[in-house]
Parts: sequence; C-alpha cells; structure tokens
Amino acid sequence: MTRSAEIAEELVQEVFLSLWMNREKLAEIESCSSYIFTIAANKTFNYLKSKAIHEKYLDTMAGNNGGSDNNTMETIDFHESQYLVNKLVNQLPFQKKVIYKLTRDKGMSHDEVAVQLGISKNTVKNHLVETLRFLKKTLQLND
Repeated sequence: MTRSAEIAEELVQEVFLSLWMNREKLAEIESCSSYIFTIAANKTFNYLKSKAIHEKYLDTMAGNNGGSDNNTMETIDFHESQYLVNKLVNQLPFQKKVIYKLTRDKGMSHDEVAVQLGISKNTVKNHLVETLRFLKKTLQLND
C-alpha cells in the first residue's frame, strides 16, 4: 500500500514498537494475528492520510506562489532537512529514538511519555534535550 519498501519497514517497526508499548495488554488479546493486523492497518492508513495532507499542503503552497523557483527551493530544502533529521533519529539509541518519536511525531507530552515508558518525567526531558542538542549540532555541521 505504501509502494515503498523503506516506508513499509518503518511501519513494521512502529507496529512492533506499539506492541512493546502495550505489552501488558497482550494477555487479554484473543486473536494475536487480528490484533497485529489491525495495528498494521491503522499505522498504514495514518501514514497514507498524513502523506495526503502533506501533499495537499505542498500543492496549496505551490498554488499560492505561482510555483516560483523560491518555493521550489524551499520545498526541496524542507524535504532534505526532514530526510536528514529522520536519518539521524534512526541512528539514536532505542530509548532516545522512542522518546523523540512519541513527543514529536505523536505529540505526546513529557508526562504521557514517562507514564507509557515507565520512566521519570526528568528522564524523558533529559533524553529529549540530549537528542535535540545532537540533532542541532549535527545538522549545523552539514550546512
């Protein structure tokens, strides 16, 4: 459905992450295969919906500026930056990667992440600060 092996792999990782995050509920599940399929379907549909919204936004931006070269360069810069950030995040240690994705991609608060991962709010904050410092430093080196 994603037409990209790389995106499919990321979605599978998100499925396993979701299973791990909700591991205490697994004993209550009657059909594991249905449960995993539902998670995978939801992750895929959420990705496709997000992609459609993003493409609509880019189309709208292109329409507002008449498709100028400046807008094209901004779009290219945005995609390159997003690619670099995702690449760097995937290199992070597991816990830092999970914390970053939950706070940035899922929009969860530090408290929510702390409860979900069973760690302190300060640990979440410290990991996030270290991650953001690492990203900022590394991205500045790439300029």
